[in-house]
Amino acid sequence: MPKNARLRRRRRIREGAGDGDSSDEDDQDHHRRPRLLLCFSGGAHYDPIYPKSTVDNAGVVQSILYEALYRRVFGLEDAMEAATVMLNSPADPYYGKPDVYDKDFEGTAMEALRNFLIPFPYKVAKALDPETYR
Repeated sequence: MPKNARLRRRRRIREGAGDGDSSDEDDQDHHRRPRLLLCFSGGAHYDPIYPKSTVDNAGVVQSILYEALYRRVFGLEDAMEAATVMLNSPADPYYGKPDVYDKDFEGTAMEALRNFLIPFPYKVAKALDPETYR
């Protein structure tokens, strides 16, 4: 079954823009379908609302995938350690946090940080962090 067909088989509940407007797009077998909550974001745009557990689980899965990519494909064995340092270490009082990415740098991710370079963009460091889902 195609992905979009599975999405159409969900019970959709739309929440209005704070004006109490909501609707439940119901049909005869809605009790067997999982709910998909949608929040009105303006214009004709609706954003899905997921339970916190879904977002937490997605962060762990995303972290595992990015770790495999950066370790096995790009060969950065210390990618997880570098991501933790990038996101959690205090900034240098004089220089701040490293923000220069030199794609020609030859060395490990931690060596790049010691040379005040970042081994990959901060958005990748956030994707490597299991506590964060991008």
